Amino acid sequence: MADWRAERDRALLALEREKEPALRVEAAELLFHLAAEDTSRGPEFSAVLSRLLEDRQVAVRRLGVGLATVVLSTEELPGFLAARLSDSESLVRLEAAGRLADLGR
Repeated sequence: MADWRAERDRALLALEREKEPALRVEAAELLFHLAAEDTSRGPEFSAVLSRLLEDRQVAVRRLGVGLATVVLSTEELPGFLAARLSDSESLVRLEAAGRLADLGR
């Protein structure tokens, strides 16, 4: 099994250098899954979160919203998600609204 940090670094490099949108989304998905499989890794994904949220590609930003649910504390999450409700893209707003609704359950 490969070291998860090496996988994270490869995914970050792909996000930075890759031009193909599908491969960039795949890299963002990998980052989400790496963080989600062990929530104690959260602090190591804090910088990753801001990179995803600032991305020009909508699907990558949407995955950033998902990543926040495993990286941020329960105290930080509602405010973070509420702020994403004003994103310029409807898919990002929809992801944030869905994640906020999940918090209410």
